[in-house]
Amino acid sequence: VWESVRGLFTTLYGLVGLADSGLKLLKTREGLVLACYHRWVPEVVAAITLVDNVAGRPASLDIVKISGSVRGVR
Repeated sequence: VWESVRGLFTTLYGLVGLADSGLKLLKTREGLVLACYHRWVPEVVAAITLVDNVAGRPASLDIVKISGSVRGVR
């Protein structure tokens, strides 16, 4: 999942966008959390919703929650 989101994000916004966004993966007991700087939330949401395959298999990703802090997502 991470590779699919990161790859699509890089395609859309380039390596500079990837670095500027602070996009990173956090693993929690509840699942995977993507973190980024607050100004990049719309772009990250766009990349997540545009993912159509994971590891070569058709897939659709859902956004469960958006919060201003990682603690708020948990």
